Amino acid sequence: MTSPAPGVLDCIEELLSRRPDLIPTESNVLRILEAGISHDASGVLDWLFACNPALTVTEQMLKNCRNPVNLSFLLSRETTGDQGLVLSLMGAVVEESKDLALWEMLKLPARLAVLLDHAPRAKLSGKVIGHIMQSGDLGNIGRILDRDPDASLTAKDISTMIGIRKTVALQRDFVDFLRKHHDRYSMSDVRLAVGSLCISSEDDELQTKNLYHDLAGWS
Repeated sequence: MTSPAPGVLDCIEELLSRRPDLIPTESNVLRILEAGISHDASGVLDWLFACNPALTVTEQMLKNCRNPVNLSFLLSRETTGDQGLVLSLMGAVVEESKDLALWEMLKLPARLAVLLDHAPRAKLSGKVIGHIMQSGDLGNIGRILDRDPDASLTAKDISTMIGIRKTVALQRDFVDFLRKHHDRYSMSDVRLAVGSLCISSEDDELQTKNLYHDLAGWS
């Protein structure tokens, strides 16, 4: 879906400022969420809720929200504390991102980060955890490890994350990540993954392997 220019949202906000008598409805919010699919519409949303104090955040609003800033705004107004709803939203995001090529394009890492931070004690399904672990998204993988003391990186997780990082700089980021979470993986799994590493430039491959050799416990 092609979203309209941010100017559309500006026009709506101007209209609301001129017509304080308007009483927004849920359908108005849903239309704004659609218009702001790739833009921050939280200012306009704030106007809508201010114009109608009886307006509440609904499940459909949360499901229709694709922008992480707007999602954060809605969750900040969601008063039921329904952990099940947040878990359902996480599941929906995972289903939406079955093709990991769309992971960044659909702003899925940012949206998942908002949901994970909003419900730090919610028990995640194995499907959600597995998908995040295989995504290569270090920020959200770190969130999973931080929230669950029993979570660990498997050999498959490590191999995936090493394999998708095609530059020395990206590999360095992952090595720093492994240093931070040094108690959540087996060094034998890292050695196995590094041994099968293949980067187009032999020099880059050598530099990358040397990065891992510096990890504590390599030898």
